[in-house]
Amino acid sequence: MATNMKSLLLLLMVIAATLNDGKPWVLIPPKVTVRVINNFDPPQDVTVHCKSKDDDIGEHTIKVGDSFEFHFRPNAIVDVTLFFCSFRWASDPSLHYFDIYEERRDQWCTTCEWAVSQQGACIYNEAFRKYKCYDYTHSAPQATFIQPLDFNTSNNSTVPPSCI
Repeated sequence: MATNMKSLLLLLMVIAATLNDGKPWVLIPPKVTVRVINNFDPPQDVTVHCKSKDDDIGEHTIKVGDSFEFHFRPNAIVDVTLFFCSFRWASDPSLHYFDIYEERRDQWCTTCEWAVSQQGACIYNEAFRKYKCYDYTHSAPQATFIQPLDFNTSNNSTVPPSCI
């Protein structure tokens, strides 16, 4: 009987690992922190409103040099977790959109630290000690799937342009 239980447990672990897409966690994904840092130059406050399909994080105004963060657990079965934000600031009050967390793109980070400026959003990858920068979109986000980031490409800089 004990051998059957061990076999069943082993089978369940293999199935969970297979469904897990090679992620380091098996059943419960780690909590993710998304931190948005105001890196505007010239300095000005930025208003951010983040949400997912299920959760509205609300609108927050971030002072220059300050940050705002929120926490969540990604979907445990498939890579579909998406949080998107709109940004606006005094010198350009139109809405600028950005997918602040796309699970397929960002699954490598448990603390996703984004420096935002007028040019867009830059995420820091501590393992590679590099920033990867993205432009804002100018329309409401669409749920699309993209390939994971390649932090070994030549268009990565060590510091986002707005941090220099």
